Amino acid sequence: MSTRQEGEVSSARQLINIFESYNWAKEAAEQARLETAGLDSCPAGMSIVREPFVFLHLCPSPDGTVATHCIHTQPTKIFFGLFNSTKTTDLEVEKLSWSTAITAISRFLSADEAWLLRNIKKD
Repeated sequence: MSTRQEGEVSSARQLINIFESYNWAKEAAEQARLETAGLDSCPAGMSIVREPFVFLHLCPSPDGTVATHCIHTQPTKIFFGLFNSTKTTDLEVEKLSWSTAITAISRFLSADEAWLLRNIKKD
């Protein structure tokens, strides 16, 4: 998979448009070709970075589902509640519905951690 684009976007809608308009079927066909040839490959996907080390990674599948991996962060207190810290949790699901993946983009960007915890979990 040879496409790589980086840059800032102005809204969740802009990212959703990019995600929905990308030719994921072409990427899946290329991945299948590489696997048939016995070559290593990774599924094509889109990564959204909200802040350093906090990301949402979406990998569409030919069956219309989306493998999803997200880093969830939650403020917490440590050492008897005296110090602020952040708890980080990996959230992932192999077959998230397309519509839920689309919703995840805007929820991730708005830091709706409760929604992410409820909707992105192991199959």
